Amino acid sequence: MATQTKFAEISNLDQLNEGYHNDVATQTLNMTMLNHVKSLIDHTGVYSADTIDLWGDAYVDSNGRNNCVDADKTSAIFDTNKYKAGDPGQPFVQIEATSISATGDFAINDCVISLISAGVWRLECTTGSNAVRRAQIYKTLFYGTDGSNPRAHSLFITTPTAMKTTITRDVGKRGHYASYSVVGLTSGANETYTGTYVDTTTNTDCSAWSYCQATSANGVTSVEFPGGTTVNSVTTSGAVTSDETGTDVEGDEDDNPATIILRHVPDDTTNFTTRIISLAVGTMTWAASPSRVQSNTDFYVDNSIPVFTLATETYESVVVHDIPAGTFGATVQSVFGAPFIWNWEAGANIQYKLLNATENSGWIDYSEMGNFRAFTSEPTLLHVKLIPKTTAPSTNYPAIRGFVVRAK
Repeated sequence: MATQTKFAEISNLDQLNEGYHNDVATQTLNMTMLNHVKSLIDHTGVYSADTIDLWGDAYVDSNGRNNCVDADKTSAIFDTNKYKAGDPGQPFVQIEATSISATGDFAINDCVISLISAGVWRLECTTGSNAVRRAQIYKTLFYGTDGSNPRAHSLFITTPTAMKTTITRDVGKRGHYASYSVVGLTSGANETYTGTYVDTTTNTDCSAWSYCQATSANGVTSVEFPGGTTVNSVTTSGAVTSDETGTDVEGDEDDNPATIILRHVPDDTTNFTTRIISLAVGTMTWAASPSRVQSNTDFYVDNSIPVFTLATETYESVVVHDIPAGTFGATVQSVFGAPFIWNWEAGANIQYKLLNATENSGWIDYSEMGNFRAFTSEPTLLHVKLIPKTTAPSTNYPAIRGFVVRAK
């Protein structure tokens, strides 16, 4: 015989309230949206054109299944099939300027640049130890790919007003670059290009990265930092290169060095090229003996790049998505977003926001309905922020395999 139960006999009547039904609705939304991400892992998404559909992407590669992830602007780390949080203590440089040329122009030396707010960009490196990341960031700014195309230049940064670093010992410093080249240097010469640091009282923890190349015949080219202490050199009977730009040379840092010397010593007819980047307090003077093909740049004096100040902003790992035109309506004022979480631990969080050129929803916790002032044009960007727990976070936690949103 079937058993019937009346509502009056239900002991958990407190569940039959608005909060209970809201929780059921939230769980239903989450399951629906996560099923969409799981579908995107295997198939390209197909969406309704009436702006009432959900939308998202799965990270089957760095651009996503729907090719909507803007990898050039994304600071979270892509790993095989997911985006994961970076180390919250990793270094970055915050650039404040009128504009930059393009985010893709800074995608060199394992670096990415991302727009934080109007006129503010964060430059960071996504690979290596913190010492390597610091070196790669400064290489991008003051060296570029080969010394001829540093990004700290008006071709790439328009009217910079501030350069902020998270590395405390680099505060107050500016970038310097120098190169010294010769073709057909004959045996017996000892040629130098010497940079003299003007400030020798407050220029502590002065840094230098170097590049040495010698081709043909025999000889030695080297860099001394400070003068008299060789930190990089090559000896050749053919073509040899030693490139320490973008590497960890923190063990070579020096307090108040007097000079840095680029030196060429041939043992036969030899071609030499030597380059350096230095981060230092104050100006430098340069002298060649004898004059060859040499150049130097003081980025503060010559390129109007401000001296570094301290960045007090917190590092954030963000996945940036371009929302296809027509996905959502022009007057959206609420949104629900759900991540497909892959790595998680208590204390972590994930937030997201919708943006267009002039408006944004503000950061909203995942799996929560967000309400905001109605947009006046459709959202064009989705930012997803991966937030590690505050104390002793596990490396690269949290991580997600996709994200999906519904806005109306």
